[in-house]
Amino acid sequence: MIIARQTFLIFTTIKKNGKNGFQLNWFYVLLVMSQVLENEPPFKNLLGFANVVDEKGEEMHKSKGNAIWFDEAVEKIGADVMRWMYALANPANNLRFGYGVAKEVERKILTLTNCFTFYQTYVSNPVILSQQAKNPEQETPRFAQGDGGNVLDKWILSRLNNIIKEVTESLEKFDSVKASQAIEDFWINDLSLWYVRRSRKRFEEAEPTFHDVLITIAKLIAPFMPFLAERMYQELAPRGLTPGDCRSVHLCDWPLANKKAIDEKLEQDMQVVRDIVSLALAKRMDLKIGVRQALQKLKVKPARIAMQSIAGGSAKLKVKEELLDLIKDEVNVKEVVFDEGLDSEVELDTAMTDELKEEGLVREIIRHIQDLRKKAGLTPQGKVDIYFATQESLAEVIAKNQKQILAITKSQAIQENSSKQPARNASRSDAVGPARNASRSDAVGPARNASRSDAGGGEFLAQKEVKINEETIWLGIK
Repeated sequence: MIIARQTFLIFTTIKKNGKNGFQLNWFYVLLVMSQVLENEPPFKNLLGFANVVDEKGEEMHKSKGNAIWFDEAVEKIGADVMRWMYALANPANNLRFGYGVAKEVERKILTLTNCFTFYQTYVSNPVILSQQAKNPEQETPRFAQGDGGNVLDKWILSRLNNIIKEVTESLEKFDSVKASQAIEDFWINDLSLWYVRRSRKRFEEAEPTFHDVLITIAKLIAPFMPFLAERMYQELAPRGLTPGDCRSVHLCDWPLANKKAIDEKLEQDMQVVRDIVSLALAKRMDLKIGVRQALQKLKVKPARIAMQSIAGGSAKLKVKEELLDLIKDEVNVKEVVFDEGLDSEVELDTAMTDELKEEGLVREIIRHIQDLRKKAGLTPQGKVDIYFATQESLAEVIAKNQKQILAITKSQAIQENSSKQPARNASRSDAVGPARNASRSDAVGPARNASRSDAGGGEFLAQKEVKINEETIWLGIK
């Protein structure tokens, strides 16, 4: 149940009386106590659900063994997850409650916490911290002015302000379902699947905007998930607290939409970009060509009017180029061409040159190195040396693209380890933990065989042996 008293939203439970309906005495007691003690009604509006039933839609009874007690549920799934389940449920329908349903809700909330964790991990970058130290009390101007330099920043701020507007209007009408669904859709589809995904390589530039988005989400979810909201706010607010800021998210003013930051045209264009990317990736899957393999050209049929602003010259040149760059990066193509004569919505040029093949190899090598860093438990700021052993052709590719590999993997050096001879069978790769057999060359962590620590002294933090385009390569980091 949601009770609104003045501007506060409170979730509570009500004891059922009989097969249907609520115990009217409960409301009567609230009215009497509030009138006697405070001389005012306890609430202005009250919103209650039909009935709470189990996951199969059956009434809960102790005799049936399907009853779930509140204390038990809180211990297992947490109060915030339970509150979010209620917020998402249509009050006109019975609320199906159970641990299976809760697990799905928790999975979606985890998407938000993952975005928050990603921010915390990368904000420890010394460059970002030094920039914050120069003006610790200066508010980030991006949210206030709605003028991010990058098209992604402008877009996410536009979406955020539209969400603030939608959520505010919904809550004023006591429509918790529409409000909570809008917030959840924003953090999953807009923030996680697009903004964070496309901003990883430019985190230092995106950090101020990302920070403002997260702290605003904390304020939006505060009435629904108070504990998660407070945790996020306490971690985020100290970075840029101004004298007027609150010490708790629950003492902050409700965020107000900045109409100047809303760009409906940009939101429409970005949705077209995402649609094109989705079609192109589906085409790649049909052709069984991995995304890491670069292709020369993507052809798009601009069938919808919305596409014309991207394909034609009506859009601002800079915005047009930035949007096209997003398509190129996400689909991994060198060129995007719009062609009205296409039979299908998108077509990929699958002709493979030596340069494209080499680029695909480099991306695969980088992926495996990043995987080793992850398994070794390294932070993004951790520097390592890379060692490898492979056939001559692949070694030449590594040597030629050494700078790129070092820059992306945040490594100090890369060198060939001649003492390592890749096994002919690379199927037993990616092992985690010390190797139990000296013949295995894929251990992560301290190796038991001294031969594993023969490159530059010291043991490898992680190592693996894999096949890339039928060529075996051993990789190690320390």
